[in-house]
Amino acid sequence: MYYSPVNGDNNTKHHTMYQLAWLGIYMGIGLAIIFLLPFPVDLILLFSIIVVINFFRRRRFMKKYLGRGGIRDLFGSLSSSVSGNQSR
Repeated sequence: MYYSPVNGDNNTKHHTMYQLAWLGIYMGIGLAIIFLLPFPVDLILLFSIIVVINFFRRRRFMKKYLGRGGIRDLFGSLSSSVSGNQSR
């Protein structure tokens, strides 16, 4: 059965709009750089800006959903449970 995100719940609509907003931001930055700078410079700058923006988005996501300790707390709890070193 096909699930349409348009007819989905409110969370799906929010996620779709969030993704479309970021797509617009990336395209706007890309078009501005392409029209303002010559070819080899704009390609290098586009890749570096995309990497930097993705780094900060991922960092914000980790803080929001994994708490203050981020990924270190997640892997720390997994490694202690796997090795059997659980605090009592």
